[in-house]
Amino acid sequence: MDDAEKNQKSLDELNAKGKLSGAEKGQKKALEKAIKTAKAKQNRVVASPEVVEKDGKQRTTGVSAKPIRLLRTEKTTLQNKVESIKSDKALINELLGGTRHINETKIIRALIRMLPEIPDRAIVETIRDTVKDDMFSR
Repeated sequence: MDDAEKNQKSLDELNAKGKLSGAEKGQKKALEKAIKTAKAKQNRVVASPEVVEKDGKQRTTGVSAKPIRLLRTEKTTLQNKVESIKSDKALINELLGGTRHINETKIIRALIRMLPEIPDRAIVETIRDTVKDDMFSR
């Protein structure tokens, strides 16, 4: 029996009682709140990459943003990559039909999709190099 079931059982027992003492009333409120919170967590929708709406667009409503801070060099690298990709007009027109889809956000999302293909060791080594760069840049 999980916590939600235990809470519901306790709440049912309290509701079955006639008159409640002050402590029991407080316990009842706490149980109701815990049950409501548990139900809200169960009903919370987490967008998965596979979910696509009718019009073919993936909704980002309800997705929590992950703010990141980029160093000036990282930002420059990202901007340079955007410009580099935009300069290959033939590739863009063939695959995307235009350059409007080439921007920093889309590149970051594409890189995130590529993460499963990158070996863990390569990621950890890159993190190590980033940490070293941060230590020397201060």
